[in-house]
Amino acid sequence: MSPALLEPFRRTAGRPLVYGHRGARARAPENTIEAFDLAIAEGADGIELDVRMTADGELVVLHDRHIQLEGGKAVEVERLTFGQLDLAAKRTGHAIPTLNEVLAWQRQRGCLANVELKGDVPQRSWLARQSAESILRHGTEGILISGFHPMLVREMARRLPTVPAALLLEPGNLNRFEHAIGGYRLLGACGVHPQHTLLTPAYLRPLREAGALVNTWTVNDEADATRLASLGVDGIVTDRPLEVLAALERPV
Repeated sequence: MSPALLEPFRRTAGRPLVYGHRGARARAPENTIEAFDLAIAEGADGIELDVRMTADGELVVLHDRHIQLEGGKAVEVERLTFGQLDLAAKRTGHAIPTLNEVLAWQRQRGCLANVELKGDVPQRSWLARQSAESILRHGTEGILISGFHPMLVREMARRLPTVPAALLLEPGNLNRFEHAIGGYRLLGACGVHPQHTLLTPAYLRPLREAGALVNTWTVNDEADATRLASLGVDGIVTDRPLEVLAALERPV
């Protein structure tokens, strides 16, 4: 991928970029327009969001695979139509946005958006195809793709060659791409998004030397944010953009 395409996602002004994790979820309902608006109001450079699919083919912005229906029964999101899901969500007072709605919002706000495709859906290839088509309709500027499932990352990198894609990594879910420096490139990805406890100078150094884009999650402690910034990460995903930004911009 051209370095110019990665430039908007590189750290600027001496600090990492800050993404509101599912919006500013410490103070607003996660993965809602309200939470995304609040993240930007708090100074975040962008937002992070999750994408799932419903039984009737709608792409929705929702993290959890299950949702509780009236009576307390938990049902998989992919077994419900969008109408059923919307009705269940509205009982809690918070509507679930569609991917199209959030992408339209992102284009209007002009912020960055890290779109994570959930890997525990029943039809990953379908999710990738539909997500790519939706992103192309709204415009690719400021969009970054991520996912834990290597197939999803590879598929999105193939379908959207001008959109950066990164492999999510976490302790306990290690795979062969994590330990092979540059192995993420086998997927067509431009970098990795490790969980923040994985990051040490030794872990990060070869990734930085290889020119990988490195964003880390979910960082809510101010001291952790400062430490990770000193290691040279490009981006920090946090539930608390206001506090993390204050820590990053505090004079040393």
